[in-house]
Amino acid sequence: MKKLILNIILFTTLTAVVYSIMVFILFKIPMGGTPFLYRTTHGLQWKGGPGLRVFENFDKTEKRDIIVIGTSHAYRGYNPEIFLEHGLKMRALATSSQSLKSSYVVAKSLLNKENCDIVIIDLYERIFSSTSLESTADLVQHLPDNRSALAMAWEAKDIRAVNMFATRLVSQNSEPLFDSEVEMKDGFGTSHDT
Repeated sequence: MKKLILNIILFTTLTAVVYSIMVFILFKIPMGGTPFLYRTTHGLQWKGGPGLRVFENFDKTEKRDIIVIGTSHAYRGYNPEIFLEHGLKMRALATSSQSLKSSYVVAKSLLNKENCDIVIIDLYERIFSSTSLESTADLVQHLPDNRSALAMAWEAKDIRAVNMFATRLVSQNSEPLFDSEVEMKDGFGTSHDT
């Protein structure tokens, strides 16, 4: 029995090491201007775009009166400047096709009573009938810290989320692969071209 357990541990460790090396190598091989890794696995999100912009300047220690989470309807529909005219500091933490499960992870990972008084969850009926793969991929790649990204990957209960998190780790120090034409201010997309 002891030998079986040791063999399982050895196999698991060896598999993890080989997997990590393969992900790293596939990320470093360029093909058509992007890492080859993105051509080998379905569901990976490139680093960049609106998802990156939503979270890149988010400060967990900054106090906001209102945080809006949800789909792209939320990051296009709640203008912080309008709230500010009424004396309220607001920020959107919304991404394309953000599922309820993803919104839960965003709220649990990033929000607390010290940095937010009110949370608005913008619901869009299509999120109830679509898979959350797009949302999971976007958030695993763009959440501001590895702990939040790992929580998102774990909550997905999808083996592809392991690939998403591994891709995040190897791409952390790289430049974004694309930029969005959408200007973001406090998580609000100032144009509608995404």
